[in-house]
Amino acid sequence: MLPKKSIKRIALLSEQLKDTTGFTYQRYFSTLFKQTTAVSPTEYRKEKKSQPQ
Repeated sequence: MLPKKSIKRIALLSEQLKDTTGFTYQRYFSTLFKQTTAVSPTEYRKEKKSQPQ
């Protein structure tokens, strides 16, 4: 799986991101991401986008 930093830098939709990481199903990728980070990929991107670089 891509590190969290990559998700911040890459402006991909979850569907594209799951393909990049090798997951077959977007929902499975999102579920595992949330279990690992305690936030969904969308929430993570929003949080990081709102923070100054």
